[in-house]
Amino acid sequence: MQLRYMIAQIVPDLIRQEQINIGILLQSERWVGCKFIQKIPKDCEIPEDVTQDVVHNINSVWQERLQRESETLYIPRIREQREVSHLDRTFLDWLHDSYDKQLRFSDVREAEVEIDDAFGFDTFLQRLYNTFVAARPRLHKPTARSRLHSKLKNRSS
Repeated sequence: MQLRYMIAQIVPDLIRQEQINIGILLQSERWVGCKFIQKIPKDCEIPEDVTQDVVHNINSVWQERLQRESETLYIPRIREQREVSHLDRTFLDWLHDSYDKQLRFSDVREAEVEIDDAFGFDTFLQRLYNTFVAARPRLHKPTARSRLHSKLKNRSS
């Protein structure tokens, strides 16, 4: 089965353009689903106002949005407003083109995966989430030079 997915990202600092992955949107011919983080880790150093604006209840908002089969969208490419199914590739293209400030969607990626039922679809969605979004192990910060000097001095005494 051909699956299409996009990675939802926030850009906390529009000048530096660093992106943080916050969710996955997955689409097939039969199903559409999403999974977003519930809370941004503190070590990401994102301003509190961005966290509140972008992440607060984002998962439930998107789950509710995707419960509907379609929605009316303005498609700039064809300069027309029309009803677009959430199972249609046009919906993903519209998402990619329409969010441009702090919430963005990556380019559409495709995967050829054998999925027979909704459970398999949800399992693959979780797998994508774990791969691209789930918290990474924290890297050990190097010891500050002043503390390192103190440690070495104490050992030699």
